[in-house]
Amino acid sequence: GKRVTAEERSQYDPRVHVMFQPKAWMDESVFTEWIDIFATFKGESKVLLFLDNLAAQSTPAVRARLIDKGIKPWYFPPNC
Repeated sequence: GKRVTAEERSQYDPRVHVMFQPKAWMDESVFTEWIDIFATFKGESKVLLFLDNLAAQSTPAVRARLIDKGIKPWYFPPNC
């Protein structure tokens, strides 16, 4: 995200939320932000979210936040 110019950012569609993580992977803080953004789009819909067992997606705090936002996490078995 450091090399993205203001001009380029101004061309993003306003309906698209772009996030950057310094090492370009999903960590707990980015995933938590994603949960909050996703929850605003889902409205009153029930959501079943399939997840792998990435540590950032399976902490007790993340699981609680998903459930609090009306998103049921479903984790694939490890090593699938």
